[in-house]
Amino acid sequence: MEDWPSGYSESAANARQSLPPEVWDMIVFHLRKHRGALIACCLTCRAWLPTSRHYLLRHVRLTKKSSYNRFVEALDYAPELPAWVDKLTIKRNRRLSTRPFDISPVLLRLSGISHLHLDVAEHVTVSPLLNTVYPSLSTIILNVGTYRGHDIARLFSLCPRLVSLRLVSVYGDHDDPPSTVDSTQPGITNSSDTCIKDLVLLITSSSIVYHLLHSPIRFELQSLEIDGHLFASTPCPRILWDSQSVLRSLVLRHSTWRERSDLNAVQETIGSLRLSALRSLSFEPVATPWLSTADHIVDFLNVINTDCIDDIRLALCTPAHNTPYDFSHVDQTLASFARPALRITIIIEFDGYTISGRHDLASSILSGYPQLRARGSRVQVVVTDKFGRFPKETFHS
Repeated sequence: MEDWPSGYSESAANARQSLPPEVWDMIVFHLRKHRGALIACCLTCRAWLPTSRHYLLRHVRLTKKSSYNRFVEALDYAPELPAWVDKLTIKRNRRLSTRPFDISPVLLRLSGISHLHLDVAEHVTVSPLLNTVYPSLSTIILNVGTYRGHDIARLFSLCPRLVSLRLVSVYGDHDDPPSTVDSTQPGITNSSDTCIKDLVLLITSSSIVYHLLHSPIRFELQSLEIDGHLFASTPCPRILWDSQSVLRSLVLRHSTWRERSDLNAVQETIGSLRLSALRSLSFEPVATPWLSTADHIVDFLNVINTDCIDDIRLALCTPAHNTPYDFSHVDQTLASFARPALRITIIIEFDGYTISGRHDLASSILSGYPQLRARGSRVQVVVTDKFGRFPKETFHS
């Protein structure tokens, strides 16, 4: 019999050797949220290495320049690491350098990722040599940052399974205006398999939108969230024309401080479509006066097909402090579209400064919307506060 270490019984050694791998995998699974423990597991036993790496590297988050540089060095040292990475998030919220931030060293190696999230407050570049196809990449989120439209179009065209795309506060390069776009430029692959089904375009520059709309990507959107003024500054009928028979959810973010022509452009564009599959319609204002919001919603509902809509969501801001809360206009408007199966949610952002004012608003809500109640619609009113001073309240009429 072998000489076992002091305090180590033969039965314990046999138990370790006889335990099936599934048991060890379950132990590592319970440590999946403890990064330090997973690193220790990687160094403890060769049999634990695959499972430990799976949980340690499946979602890589890089929030500092030093961590980004160390990760690139690790990829150079261990070429097998990219096979374990499924999701990549890079966040650099502060602009630390005037030099462009090149993400190509990571993208060239991680061709198997399925989720890419870039939140980089810098000028981001993609090397023209990047021609790697990403067969599993289905979700791309670009939040903040400056990009060249041609780089973005090339990256998207290399993702045949891309279905979800979110662009928020994405700005174009000053040297890359829409007038210089040429869809035949080398590097853009005509990937007909790329078909976007979920799209968010918020506070995105016109040059970026132009490159996106003139890329080979197809749009069969089931969900769309978009700035209302985008229809006036950069008309995008292609997105809606290609998706009018499958679009199920539409979110319009609008602000009535914009020119009335912008609002008319939204109504004219969408009013010419038959959104036969639309089930959910939301209006999300940024900062909108009370009555003008209702007028805009009335005009919009008058030009679209509301027969198939099951859910309407309105976001309103309360009027000036001394203005009475009059819901009759909104009630009368929505009642003309109401039916028993329709669910209406009204989000009211309370802008008052006193608790008594909030109580007055709650009283007005409980006594409001008589016509909607008479039509049998399910009405839910949510009062919230952008400063978090009051808890969210829900009223069912």
